Amino acid sequence: AADSGIAMATSSSVDHGLRMRRSFRVGWKPDGTFIHIKKNTQDGSVLKQSKPVLAVTDEKASSRKLDQSHALMETHKKHSIIMKETESKIPLFTLPRKCSDSYSSANTMLKEFSDSSTMCLFEPSTQHSVSSTFSLLSTLYGSDEVTNEEMNESRRVESLSILLKRINSDDTALAVSSAQFSGDIYGSIFAALSGGDNAKASSIALESGNPRLSLMIASSFPQARSYADAQLDCWHQSGAETHVPTGILRIFFLMSGSMSVEDQMFKSNKSSYGINWMRNFGMRLKSRCNMERSISSFVNQYNACISSGLAPSPKPLYVDNVSFNESRDTNNCTMYQVLNHYANHDRDLYEIIAPPGHTIFRHDYSASFHLSSALVSISDATMGFYKDTLVVDSVSSQLVTMGSWEWAVYATLCVIGGQKVSEPFAHARSLQAKNIIMRNFSPSTDPLANQRREFLENMGIPSVWFHEACAYRCANEGDVVGYVDNIKRVSLQDALMTLEAAIIPAMLLESPEKTLELLDAFNSLITGESQNHWEKPNGCGTIHRFLILCKRVEALSKVALSDISTYRDEIYELNDNASSLADAISNITIPAPCLIMKTDFMLKMSPRDFLFSEAERTLSLLRMKLHALQKNRGCATDAPTLNNCASQLAFDLSCDGMFGTSIVPTGDSSILRGRCGFKI
Repeated sequence: AADSGIAMATSSSVDHGLRMRRSFRVGWKPDGTFIHIKKNTQDGSVLKQSKPVLAVTDEKASSRKLDQSHALMETHKKHSIIMKETESKIPLFTLPRKCSDSYSSANTMLKEFSDSSTMCLFEPSTQHSVSSTFSLLSTLYGSDEVTNEEMNESRRVESLSILLKRINSDDTALAVSSAQFSGDIYGSIFAALSGGDNAKASSIALESGNPRLSLMIASSFPQARSYADAQLDCWHQSGAETHVPTGILRIFFLMSGSMSVEDQMFKSNKSSYGINWMRNFGMRLKSRCNMERSISSFVNQYNACISSGLAPSPKPLYVDNVSFNESRDTNNCTMYQVLNHYANHDRDLYEIIAPPGHTIFRHDYSASFHLSSALVSISDATMGFYKDTLVVDSVSSQLVTMGSWEWAVYATLCVIGGQKVSEPFAHARSLQAKNIIMRNFSPSTDPLANQRREFLENMGIPSVWFHEACAYRCANEGDVVGYVDNIKRVSLQDALMTLEAAIIPAMLLESPEKTLELLDAFNSLITGESQNHWEKPNGCGTIHRFLILCKRVEALSKVALSDISTYRDEIYELNDNASSLADAISNITIPAPCLIMKTDFMLKMSPRDFLFSEAERTLSLLRMKLHALQKNRGCATDAPTLNNCASQLAFDLSCDGMFGTSIVPTGDSSILRGRCGFKI
C-alpha cells in the first residue's frame, strides 16, 4: 500500500474488500490482464490495467533467445529420419537407430548435441550437466575408426580422464584456492592432483620450494609411481609413516596408484570429505593398475566401493555437499547413470534421463527428451510407450508455454523408444499434434504465424490443418465469411451449412448476382460426398437452380417478339423447371438453426422461411412471364422479381405494419428487406 502512495491502507476508498465487507483476490481478465493500484503524481493513486511481461520486449533479443532455446531441437531435427507415416500421410520422426555403426555420424551428432546444449537457456548448473553428459556420450560411444577394440577401449579410458578433468576444472580451482588461502601447501598440491591437473600441481610444488616433488609429479605415470612406491616403502620400514603429514601421504599414495588413504578418510568421516564423486572416480582412473582395464571394470569397481561405504555417492552436479541428503535424494547423477548403462546395459532408460539427475527442476523434461533420443540412437536402450509419451507430452507442453508451439508439434511427432509403433499409436500422436495447431495457429494475432506454418508444411504437415485452425478461430471471432473461406477446404458440408444459414439469405435479398457467382464457385467444388447435401430441397443447390432460372427468364424477356419463336423449346424447359422448383420449395421443412459458430452482432440474420416464401412468390411470377412468352405476348422488363418487387408478406400484415407503423413499403422496397436490416 505504501509503495502505491496509499496513506491509509484500510481506507474504504481504496480497499474494496473493506468497502464490500469481504476479502477477494486479484481477478484476471480473459485477455490475461488485471487491475491494480498505481501511484500517480497528479491524482495520488489510480487503478491501472496491466499485463505481465512473460518474455523480453526487445524483438531482436527475443528472437535471439528463442533461436538459442531451439538449438537442441534443431540438432534433433537435423539428424532425425521419418520412421513411419500414418494413414493420412503424417510423418513420425526418430533418430536413426544404431548410429554407432557409422562412427563419423555418431561423433558428429553427439558433438552437435553437446555444442547446442551450451547455447540453450538452461539454468547454469543444468546447462553444465547436460553439456557434460553429451560429451560423455561422445566419449563412450563415438569411436575412432580403429579395428583394434583393445586400443579403442584404452583410448576411451584416457578420453574419459581428460573429460573428467575438464568437468572438474572449476571445482578443482576452488579447492586449490581454498587450500592456498588457508596456507595448506600440500593440500593445494593434492587438490590439483585429484582434479587431474598435474601441471598445476607441479607448478605449485615448485613455487612452494619443493623442486623434487615438482619433478616427480611432472614425470610420466610409471616413473612417478615407482618413485612414490619407493618413498612409501622407506617411510613404512623406518616407522616414519605415522609422523608424515596427511597432505603429503595423500599425494604419495595417489601417485603410487593406491586409494587406501582416500577410502579410509571417506569411511571415517563422510561429511568432512570434500571431494565429489567425479574427482574420486577420476582419481581411480589415474590409479589403475595397468592399461588393460576397461571403463566397465572401473564403473563396477566404483559401485562396489559405494556399497562398502568407501566412495562418495554420485550426486547430481547441481547438488552441493551441504544440501544433499542421501536418505531423501535418491536420484543419481545422469552422467553416472550413463556410465552404469555403458557398463551393464540393463539400466532403465527412464531412470537414466529422469530430470532430477541433471536439473533442480524435477518436471523439466527439455533435456531428457534429447538425452533419451541420443541414447536410444547409439545404444541398445529402449523405453516403453508410456514413458515415451510422458517425456514427449512434458516437453511439448513446455515448448507451447514458451511460445514455440511449432516445435511442440515436431516433438509430439517424435518417437523416442526405438520400438515399432502401431497405427493407433501413430494416429493418436498425429491428433495430438493437430490439436496443438488448432489451439495456437492465429495469423491475425501472431506475426510469425506464416513462418511457423511454412516450417511445419516443409516438415510434412498438411495445409488443410491450418485452414481448419483458421476456420475455427474465425468461428470464435464471429467472422462468418472467413470461416466459410477456410472451412470449405476442410469440409464442404460444413461450409454449405453456414452458407445456407447465415450468408445466402442475406446476399440473396441484397444482391442475387453476387449470390449466383458465389454458388457457381461452390458448385465447381462439389464432389460425391457433398452432392447429396447440395441437392437437398432446402440446400444451396435449390437456390442455385432458382437463380439460374431467374437469370435465364430475365434474358428471354429482353428478346424481341419477332424472334421469340426460336426460343420456344427453351421456354417450355424453363416452365417445367419453374414448376418443379415451386413444388420442391412448397414442401420444404425448415430445420432448426444449427450454426457451429457464433456470429458478429452486426450480421443481419435473415429468416430462411421468409426467404423461401419470397422465392415461391417469385417463381409464380416467373411462370406467368413464361406463359406470356409462350403466347407471343410481351412482358414488362421491370416485371416483379426477387430483387425489385415488394413481398406479398407485406400485405399480409396488420395495418400497423411489422414495426408498429401504418407505413408499408411498396414497389421497390420489400418489407422483408426492411425487416432483415438491408438498405431500402
